[in-house]
Amino acid sequence: DFAFPYGANFAEVAVNTRTGEIRLDKFYALLDCGTPVNPELALGQIYGATLRAIGHSMSEEIIYNAEGHPLTRDLR
Repeated sequence: DFAFPYGANFAEVAVNTRTGEIRLDKFYALLDCGTPVNPELALGQIYGATLRAIGHSMSEEIIYNAEGHPLTRDLR
């Protein structure tokens, strides 16, 4: 069986419009995973998954067509 916890993530970023540089200022991960058997382990999994997702998001390229529509469909 799979577990489907509910959650939301919010990021506050700063974008340098001249260079395109992105800086992550704040990040919030809010999750309802029920009652964990081991709270420290659950928190570690949340931290690890969050950092991995931020890393993927900040290092992937999104390609746009001439009209400005994204051609990239996912963050592979």
